Amino acid sequence: MVPAATLSMRVKMAIVGVIVWMWSAARWVLEATFIGCTGGRRRGATRRSARSQQRLAPGQWRATALGPNSVSPRVDYTWHVPVGAADPSTKRNGTSHSSDHIYMSLLNSPDIERGSYEEEVHAVIIGAAAAGLAAAASIRAAGLRCINLERNATPGDRWRKRYARLHLHDVAEFCQLPYWGMPDFFPRYVPSADYANYLDAYALACGADVRGGMDVTGVARANEREVERGFRWRVLASDTSGRAAAFLCKHVVFADGLYNRPRLPDGVLSSSDAFHGDVIHSSEYVDSRPFAGKRVVVCGFGNSGMEIALDLAEVAEEVVALVRDPASRGTVPLGPYGDWQRLPRYLELPRHVATELARTGWLGGLLAAVPSILADIIDKLKDAWLARRAFQEWERMGAPRGDLRPFGLATLPGNGSCGYIEHIHKSSKVATMDVGAVKHVIAGNIRIENAALSGLTPKGAVVRAQGHAATVLPCDAIICCTGYHTLEQFRTLLPPDARQALHGGIDGFLVEPALRGSAIMSGDPTAVEGVWFVYGRLAQIEESARRLGANIVAAEARLERKRARGPVQQNLEA
Repeated sequence: MVPAATLSMRVKMAIVGVIVWMWSAARWVLEATFIGCTGGRRRGATRRSARSQQRLAPGQWRATALGPNSVSPRVDYTWHVPVGAADPSTKRNGTSHSSDHIYMSLLNSPDIERGSYEEEVHAVIIGAAAAGLAAAASIRAAGLRCINLERNATPGDRWRKRYARLHLHDVAEFCQLPYWGMPDFFPRYVPSADYANYLDAYALACGADVRGGMDVTGVARANEREVERGFRWRVLASDTSGRAAAFLCKHVVFADGLYNRPRLPDGVLSSSDAFHGDVIHSSEYVDSRPFAGKRVVVCGFGNSGMEIALDLAEVAEEVVALVRDPASRGTVPLGPYGDWQRLPRYLELPRHVATELARTGWLGGLLAAVPSILADIIDKLKDAWLARRAFQEWERMGAPRGDLRPFGLATLPGNGSCGYIEHIHKSSKVATMDVGAVKHVIAGNIRIENAALSGLTPKGAVVRAQGHAATVLPCDAIICCTGYHTLEQFRTLLPPDARQALHGGIDGFLVEPALRGSAIMSGDPTAVEGVWFVYGRLAQIEESARRLGANIVAAEARLERKRARGPVQQNLEA
């Protein structure tokens, strides 16, 4: 027999767990419906609470942006549409929208107080692109002062330097930042130039203090006197003129993005001088004009590789794409993928509730089993719907029964062993999204080789397929779409003891935490007090930034309570 007191306690704990479950569910529904914490232009009440739009004249719209917790406009900007361009109020679902149709002029920009080169702030954010600005907005919403140190001149420059054909591969609703969304007349998949303009306007709208042209050179621990005043870190930087700057802060946020130092195949690094043609990384690619009439090898066929190959197929003599393992991700048409992203948000409620409960402790982990099972069922239904749409699309393009394997690609991840969404949960890898390249692959305009680049010769690329001998592909140019070294900056900036605490030293650091199950979670506290990270795909940044803001507020409250107790009481407690 279980004692009555024990039984009563278990009943009480179960009731508390159910209340926590119901509260997290209700909070998520309210935020998704009225606050917009998960992003989405289609929730009109959400975004119009952050800005109002007014038609000025034919071809012009004005949007007034409100900063976080603000009742007065921060910045006005006008979107000008040239005569003959489509009306911006007309929503388009295609991907052919050109960034030349819209340009932005900023009005009434707030004066940014630069101050001296020795400053004291609550937080220093390294990076001022999407992740950095979202972090700044969330921290400023809590009433804390922060600055962004950005290597480029403006927040949008990082996107302006990408290739001209680049569009976001998530729908616009998923790529918005906290508190202030994109204009309603943006297309479903936003061109990179328009997204760059959005970032510049966002920095002004949320009042972010962005220091452009600042290169961070180191992050050191504060000295004893500075620690007594509540500071933890001293961030060292230099501007374009070489003048040094120092910033005392309590928090350092690494938000320099996932696309920093280009990654090249080992075969290119070891024999780049042997090849007589051009070898570039996708970060250096601008457009297809320099490759007209040439034979081009595209190493890698992810999202960037697909878009660049599609660009080249229109002008190049021959385009060969190297795909080492097509089944590692699978390939999904962009249209059905966007439709999947636009499914009702309440379908994600069970997964969200399960995640929130799992964070509350062992009782929450037990209660999370029920919504987790329901979330798995919903994911399998969505996977079946998305796979059916994908196979129909490929069959319409000419692939027998929608199977892309005869052409060197794979429709489903793992050759059908799991669905797209299940694969995301297992490996954090998103399927390659087709923007039109598969049609050229089926037609023979883009040839797929299931091999890896292993070296270079004066006349071409040396490729090796698994279980086969190396062969030479004659070519005039090689474009490496092989990704980037991600989240590397803190390895050289933080002191050794902080690196050791974060990930077992520099040698034990996992280069891609988002893909390899790192313990460093975006927006969550780390093993080093006052060090934070915000990273991930654009669709994940808004939620991570809001979580960062809440966690920093909690950390500030703990720090104030600790200082209020005084050193004597702290020593007694220790």
